Amino acid sequence: MVGPKWLRVARVAERGLLAVIKKIVLVVVLCLIAAVVVAALVADSKFAVIWGSPRVSHDTLVKPETRALLSVDVPRAKDFLKRQFLKGVNVPDSVIPYALPYEAGLVINPDYILGEMNMTLFVNDRRLGPVILQKANEFKLPSPLDEWFPDKMVAKQRGLLRRDGTAKMDKLFLAKLKTLWNKPAPTDPLKIEGGHTVELVLDNRDGSLPAMASAVAASKGFDLSSVLTEGRMGVFKEIGSIRLQGDIMADDSLKLLLTIECTPESDEAMTKVLGMGLDMGFNQLQMMAKMQGLAITGKATVEGKKVKGEYSLANITALMK
Repeated sequence: MVGPKWLRVARVAERGLLAVIKKIVLVVVLCLIAAVVVAALVADSKFAVIWGSPRVSHDTLVKPETRALLSVDVPRAKDFLKRQFLKGVNVPDSVIPYALPYEAGLVINPDYILGEMNMTLFVNDRRLGPVILQKANEFKLPSPLDEWFPDKMVAKQRGLLRRDGTAKMDKLFLAKLKTLWNKPAPTDPLKIEGGHTVELVLDNRDGSLPAMASAVAASKGFDLSSVLTEGRMGVFKEIGSIRLQGDIMADDSLKLLLTIECTPESDEAMTKVLGMGLDMGFNQLQMMAKMQGLAITGKATVEGKKVKGEYSLANITALMK
């Protein structure tokens, strides 16, 4: 039944009004979505908090001439970081790893021709790259690192914050070292085994350990070449590599695993000498630590051509004060 004309007009007007309201609501919703997206883009461009950065492993920085490599698996330290810096803050454990960097570390590449030790400090940020970059550049490096790394850290790409430096090695020392230790350079750099919070590996297959030590000595004004003799180099020539792995335990102690691997041609008797020398050195270190109020325990064992030391440093928070 057809109603009065005014009723038909009212219904038409009502439908038109509803259509207009729907369009307005749609426009408002689209504007809100656009505002949220823009805000997210702005926040991410400034702080990199929305989208995670890609994984950029230390392997991408390693070269055939790499002789020292330090890697910090930052997410493995999340419980320690929470205890130390997030006390009283209600943050779910599952959220913390998404804010922490994937990795941080140091790569050292000696250049024996130029007599230089080229180094790269790096952070593989997951989020908050600009914030980490700012804080890293505000931190003053201790001597001689402040001289070796005069330039600031920069963002090379998303997920890679990098700071390059150079240290001079003692050329006279390198020349004498070559006459005493003329071994071919390995083409397969040693790798990080992984599975630990901190891992340091030093490659000494071509005598790089004393060569890199000469850069440290030179920065302190000490001439290592004056004390370099074949007899004093005897023990060092037996060492193929040194690996140190560390993990922070629930009681804030630091568990350390040290492995000194001798060269294939080394005699097992020399490995035992290294083991005894390590124990003697540890006893001295233990007394020095005690004077500083630190407690460190452990011992070394010999397994074939490897010397393995297991140590524990109590309450590492004391080192942060």
